[in-house]
Amino acid sequence: SKRGWPQGTAYVASKFALRGAAECLRAELRPHGVRVVHVCPDLVDTGFFAASGVKLSGSEPMLTAADVARTIRFALELADGAEMAEIDLLPTRKP
Repeated sequence: SKRGWPQGTAYVASKFALRGAAECLRAELRPHGVRVVHVCPDLVDTGFFAASGVKLSGSEPMLTAADVARTIRFALELADGAEMAEIDLLPTRKP
């Protein structure tokens, strides 16, 4: 969600826009006790790239959907009185 690639203009631009939307929502909702966190996972093994025609080499490290879900749960369970604005989630293992 933070890197561009050839033929990814529309998709990547939409992801960049989400960051701005999250920042605005955070500012609007903070007075009401609502926290907003922008989760930015890198490559996730979901089949998206194959279905969209984006060619990968096959050797890129990838996250699993479960990795992303656990991270979101972590953000949801953050202690009261604390706020996390953004999470960059990067893979460390190869497929």
